[in-house]
Amino acid sequence: RDTRLVDPSGEARSIACVAGMNQHVVKPLFDRERRRLVVFDDHVVRVLDADTLSATTPRSLLDVPVANAPECRAAGLSPSGRRLAVYEQQDDGGRVTVYDVDRGVQRAALDLPTKLDDITPLDDDETLVASLDYGQGPVAIDLATGKRRWQFDGERDDRLATAYDWAWSPDSMRFAVGRERPTLYSWPARESIELAETGYYRAKCMVFSADGTRLAASCDGTNVVYRI
Repeated sequence: RDTRLVDPSGEARSIACVAGMNQHVVKPLFDRERRRLVVFDDHVVRVLDADTLSATTPRSLLDVPVANAPECRAAGLSPSGRRLAVYEQQDDGGRVTVYDVDRGVQRAALDLPTKLDDITPLDDDETLVASLDYGQGPVAIDLATGKRRWQFDGERDDRLATAYDWAWSPDSMRFAVGRERPTLYSWPARESIELAETGYYRAKCMVFSADGTRLAASCDGTNVVYRI
């Protein structure tokens, strides 16, 4: 249930404890440049300064208590790390709240009739990228109206494409989505870019290298690195 920081020697120590939330659905997330980290600590969604993770007590940039709210199921940082979105699920849908991390103020709130899995607010303060219940998408949701701006359709009429994870390249020119196999698109046009076939599937985690020339995908326990 702990979020652990592992140093180069392999030694691990706890920096957060997911005691007050569902440990099977919430997960720690970095921003694009890995300067800020979202953790779930007891009944608080916390944004940590990644430059202080080695300290005994890492510096928190924003704390969002969720103890008295409906079940918190996800949170996400915008690519720049300046916005935090928190998703609280209800029986008939859920609520997304977006915060300004630097100023500590709420920027937007939206009630949705659809349940979500993962979320990423964009830095325009207008758009939420999310996967729908059971890993469908991703879709772009207008934070003012709740309407979809775009989506990735699936092969079946009754559901969207599968989406386990996604990430933007450091230059924001590419958008990687973990599906039954890793996929890559141009951004913001979302035109498909071919990746080599490796035979590994179910890409649950997508990470670009700092210079954007490599893309790592975790596929059912096997890590695959692509040259971009």
